[in-house]
Amino acid sequence: MHHLPVLGCSHRFRSLLASGLWASVLAVGCFTSSPGPFVKRGDGDNLSKIQRAYDLAVKSLGRPPARVEELRPFLKDAGDPDQILRSPRDGQPYVVLCGVDFRKLRIDSIPPPIMAYEDTGKDGKRYVLTVMGVMPMSNAEFAKAKLPKKP
Repeated sequence: MHHLPVLGCSHRFRSLLASGLWASVLAVGCFTSSPGPFVKRGDGDNLSKIQRAYDLAVKSLGRPPARVEELRPFLKDAGDPDQILRSPRDGQPYVVLCGVDFRKLRIDSIPPPIMAYEDTGKDGKRYVLTVMGVMPMSNAEFAKAKLPKKP
């Protein structure tokens, strides 16, 4: 069987090149799978439901919900509002920053604007809901975070 030369490369060079590419792919895979901040499966579900309900409330009301009671009807399709509004990690009600139109906030800050958060958290971390999704935050990081204010 006749092999056509690839860019004038010898068979040995092509083998080395292929080996090098695989080594690069494996190395990148090792670095990208390193542990980092993550939300344990299921622990952030309630916060995600709160985000969807908040978005629905803003669309339906034409403004952000002024208080949690206005958010409750929009949580019913996702389950029991009392259960959704309580953190499974610390057992405390979430603090939801009502009255803020998150669509109008700039999201060029790190972390992005916080919509809701665990009041106490667990093991020195609390889960927060930002406009970009749910993320863990140490108590020190949370203390430095800027919470949006009602207009």
